[in-house]
Amino acid sequence: QTDRHTPTKIPGFSNVVSISAGGYHTLAIKQDGSVWGWGGGYHGELGTGSSALSFTPVQAPGSISVQ
Repeated sequence: QTDRHTPTKIPGFSNVVSISAGGYHTLAIKQDGSVWGWGGGYHGELGTGSSALSFTPVQAPGSISVQ
């Protein structure tokens, strides 16, 4: 684990069309409408139904419409 204070590419993670960051977590939407999150999920912020911390992107169930 490394704290980063500048944007950093995540190897193998591509086709992101939107990204948003909170205090301790980040969410991304991919072209296919899948939603991914990483960081602190202490109160369900990652959308996985868990309160676990994730150092790598995890996919939330479901998808959204991307236009």
